[in-house]
Amino acid sequence: MNPINFVHSNLAVLMGRTGHGQPTRARLRGRLVAYLQSVYQHEHMVLAVYQGLALRATHPTQRDLLLNLAQDEARRLERWADIFQQLGASAPADRQALSARAWQQMLVYLGPRCALAWITWVKKRDFHRLTRMLKTLRADRMLSAG
Repeated sequence: MNPINFVHSNLAVLMGRTGHGQPTRARLRGRLVAYLQSVYQHEHMVLAVYQGLALRATHPTQRDLLLNLAQDEARRLERWADIFQQLGASAPADRQALSARAWQQMLVYLGPRCALAWITWVKKRDFHRLTRMLKTLRADRMLSAG
């Protein structure tokens, strides 16, 4: 499942609409928002990597494919912005640390094979971390209700 669809389907849990255990839930929710902001930054970096790879592509079909992937990432970023708005949080600024920019440029330089391997890895990692975080929130919800 796409992390953004997963977040949308669990917004009630994310927004803490349960009524019990508010201090713990508020702390967990704060951690979750911080985590979602890091996922947003990963998505933003993936967009830049796809765009960089498209600029370096020598074959028109490869360039078009990479540009389509970049457009998909741009749409995902718009959906993330909606999620942050629903959570009453702000999306992080589009600034990247120097190390992140260097890594992004390195991925583009290494080419599509390495870049796509990293993109696959980071998206899977983000999804699994998000799943664990939501399980923690749900467990807290069950403990507070019972």
